[in-house]
Amino acid sequence: MGRVGNFRLMNPLEPRTRNVTIGGSRTSIRLEQQFWIGLEEIVTREGIPVNTLVTRIRASQRDDGSLSSAVRVFVQAYFFALAHNRRPVVPKGFF
Repeated sequence: MGRVGNFRLMNPLEPRTRNVTIGGSRTSIRLEQQFWIGLEEIVTREGIPVNTLVTRIRASQRDDGSLSSAVRVFVQAYFFALAHNRRPVVPKGFF
């Protein structure tokens, strides 16, 4: 990608890795920038921290599934529900 001044232009399809904490354990999630933006929008709307939401997503998935994939599916389902004038389902938890 090109550069403008000291800023690198971001490719929305390029995955970015970020650390999250799930149940006290630190782990990494690799998502495309658009999914990180969507996740940030969701936690702002729902009033919960990213770590809490990701912990709830992890708790609601099968043990053998990819956490990154589960987060992508959740973000897509959340905005699909909004686009169809439905209340998105956010996993519940004790966190």
